[in-house]
Amino acid sequence: MSIEELKKLIADLKVKQSETEDKGELAKLEIELQEAESKLVEAETEADTKPDETPETDDLEARVERLADEKLAKMKANMDKMAEKLAKTEKEKADLDKAQKEEKMKQLEADGKLQELAEMKVTEAEAKLRVLEAENTSLKRDQVVSSALASLEFKNERSREMARRDVIDNLEQNDDGNWVSKDGKTIASFVEDYSKDPDNEFLFRAKMNTGKGMDNPGGKSDTSSKKSVLDMTSDELLKLAQKGKLGTFSYR
Repeated sequence: MSIEELKKLIADLKVKQSETEDKGELAKLEIELQEAESKLVEAETEADTKPDETPETDDLEARVERLADEKLAKMKANMDKMAEKLAKTEKEKADLDKAQKEEKMKQLEADGKLQELAEMKVTEAEAKLRVLEAENTSLKRDQVVSSALASLEFKNERSREMARRDVIDNLEQNDDGNWVSKDGKTIASFVEDYSKDPDNEFLFRAKMNTGKGMDNPGGKSDTSSKKSVLDMTSDELLKLAQKGKLGTFSYR
């Protein structure tokens, strides 16, 4: 879809949101709205990052990095907004279920159905225990993910948070109860591959190649003199200038 079509879709979705009170429909519209807004940001970013015939490298690099930061900020804001609305809906549902259970327990006690009341209380206690166990398991998973990401050099905290959520969304528990990626890799191995994926390169700080065959933890592209000026950061260009190597790169 074009930028104008996406803007019209977003406007239509917002109108529908204002006209409905159905919680299920509101949640569906919110998800569609987040997707449309995300596509709009991507379309605008792609349009803004197309180089002119004679681009100013430093300005272009700064603009691309700024747009990437803005995109991450927008995505995080949208995700937080959607999570907040879903959490509110879930809380309202949980409060209603709790009130209904309490009312049923009072009725069972009033009717003298003590055995049924006891069984209901046991079931409720077991459910709460399962929730606590799940929260504890998720907490341990998140700690391992954060530890695996700690050695990577992200552009900023928004980039780190985006990567953390992305990694977690790709994890599942195996038959032994251990957290692994959906293709069976350990968390550490999956994070390593994630950091080297070119599609995730925009999350990390660019680094100069050491020339010693060492792995670059952020999966950054080669910053040698053969690299295109359009792919270089301002810091990379400055370092090349200091070494007297400006003018030997390609404008491909």
